[in-house]
Amino acid sequence: MAQYPGDVPGLEPLFVRVRWQGADRDAADRDREAGAFREWLTGEGGRAAFARDGFRSATGNRALLDPTEVAEGVLRAPSPLTESAGRDAMEASLEGYRGANGPGRVLFLLDSSGSMTGQWEGPSGGPGLLKQSLGGLGDRDEYAVWAVSDTGGDTHETVLSFGPHTRKDAERAIDREAGVRDAEADPGGALRAALEALEVRDADDERPGLIVFVTDDEDADRLADDGFGSLLALARARDVPIAMVSLKGGGCDEGKPDARISEASGGRCLDADDDLGAALHDEVARTGTGEA
Repeated sequence: MAQYPGDVPGLEPLFVRVRWQGADRDAADRDREAGAFREWLTGEGGRAAFARDGFRSATGNRALLDPTEVAEGVLRAPSPLTESAGRDAMEASLEGYRGANGPGRVLFLLDSSGSMTGQWEGPSGGPGLLKQSLGGLGDRDEYAVWAVSDTGGDTHETVLSFGPHTRKDAERAIDREAGVRDAEADPGGALRAALEALEVRDADDERPGLIVFVTDDEDADRLADDGFGSLLALARARDVPIAMVSLKGGGCDEGKPDARISEASGGRCLDADDDLGAALHDEVARTGTGEA
């Protein structure tokens, strides 16, 4: 967890000219090149380079230079430092860091049923939220995307197969392959298939895993059948947290199917009453940094 001391000023790039014996040769060329570099460093080019690596403003509340592209491991809004870290806390943090299981594995389920038509476009729509969360994954993390709709065959279609992907490639695949279908969704069947898929992939390693289901909950009534109890039992038995993400308010109220699934699996339930973009990004990032 990153914290920032309130009494320590932010660091700004410091430009220093270094000279040595013989450096006066070609002085005009040296001055020209050094000046060009200084202009770049303190201008838009340098700012863009720092922004890509997650640097923050040196003034004000230390906001990210580019809040839309958050580097792996960088918190969007780190809290101010309120007290010094004790020895035990430091040792516990270091132990957890050394014991992290390395790259994570995430399976995204995107509700693609007909009712999602009004929840599809824009950054707050289903695909938009999913794309935002990809910023929490690194080059070595493995993930896949399924479009969930019950078209009479399988419970889902593969939009992006398991593997490490660049964010741009994943976003292009989602834009190209994912779309609303004229069908309902079978959330229970899709979740069972997802749990089984991760169990197979996790058999040979100990990567931390996560299932993310983004849905408008229009088909949540299909979870309230006789098989819901067995789904909850399966979620408890498998060591894979499920993050249920409802695009409607109240989806995570106590007793609702989404809340019960997340609780049974040890995952987190998010709904429209939360800041979905930031909350989902952070949840995915926990798995992306190897935190089980």
